[in-house]
Amino acid sequence: ANLTGWYTLIDAGEPYDSNPLAAAIIEQITTYHSSYYIDHSEPPAPLLIQNGWNDDLFPVDEAVRFYNRTRAQYPGAPISLFLMDDGHARSQNKPADEALFLARENAWFDHYLKGTGPEPTSSAEALTTVCGGSSEGPYRADTWRGLATGEVRLEGAAAQTIVPAAGDPAVGQAFDPIAGSGACATAPGADQPGVATYRLAVPSPGFTLLGSPTIEADLATAGEGSELAARLLDLLPNGEERLVARGLLRPGIGGSDVVFQLHPQGYRFAAGDVAKLELLPADPPYARPSNLQAPITVSNLELRLPVQEQPASLGGLVQSASATTGERRRAIRHRSKQRAARS
Repeated sequence: ANLTGWYTLIDAGEPYDSNPLAAAIIEQITTYHSSYYIDHSEPPAPLLIQNGWNDDLFPVDEAVRFYNRTRAQYPGAPISLFLMDDGHARSQNKPADEALFLARENAWFDHYLKGTGPEPTSSAEALTTVCGGSSEGPYRADTWRGLATGEVRLEGAAAQTIVPAAGDPAVGQAFDPIAGSGACATAPGADQPGVATYRLAVPSPGFTLLGSPTIEADLATAGEGSELAARLLDLLPNGEERLVARGLLRPGIGGSDVVFQLHPQGYRFAAGDVAKLELLPADPPYARPSNLQAPITVSNLELRLPVQEQPASLGGLVQSASATTGERRRAIRHRSKQRAARS
């Protein structure tokens, strides 16, 4: 692998498609550097997969997609998932959390390597990110999807346009894995000009995010090389905001009912806080801006937050969890046909 050459190419930025080395980089990584692309034609050895919510180098979604595919392909295979706030920057790595996972790891090894302990149950477990106290949990379910029993949604937002070069660099630096101050860093919570911003007030007694924040929206842009950066934030009563989850999307020329997800997170939104979504043209220094950025108009946005609370709780705010991906796509196609008929 030509790591210095790869870095030079990626750091130079768009356009990538005309450079054959860009395709070669993808082929090298998927062939030799990703567990997801290892031959999975046979059941795996017993797997205990652990990942950290705030590890920006190895995001949780890479572990989750491997786990979901393996559970679907080999339903009876011993496979468990354990998620918590540990790993590379911005993680907190709390000793109590590490000790709990070590107990799970030892039990797994006792049974499958030494043959001396009871068989562990295949499950998904999660401890949440907590600032200034002990982590909540562990929450446990038979599957990853089962960790979130309900969903909090924000719908009906007015159309907004994301302007190239918008966004305060100081806010991006506060939330950067290297330049920032970790998972509990805060920044001024004022709305930023040219950034699409959406707010959802958190009622009493609050709710616990457990999963991937999902955005569905109509996106319109003339720039195929444009970037869309998303931040889910906790706007605190003192006016400061804390990063909860982030994600990046290359929307192409956009389209109707574009669905994308932020990196998963386990996080408690307290009563009186505001769950705030920002859509920006870039998220530097965490991610480099595009050389080909154009305005992006966002309309018909729906934000879905998978939560631990039961449907119909919080005065009816919590709804039933969304359908599977296939069911969502069928619903999207139906809605698109209805829009076409109205026009």
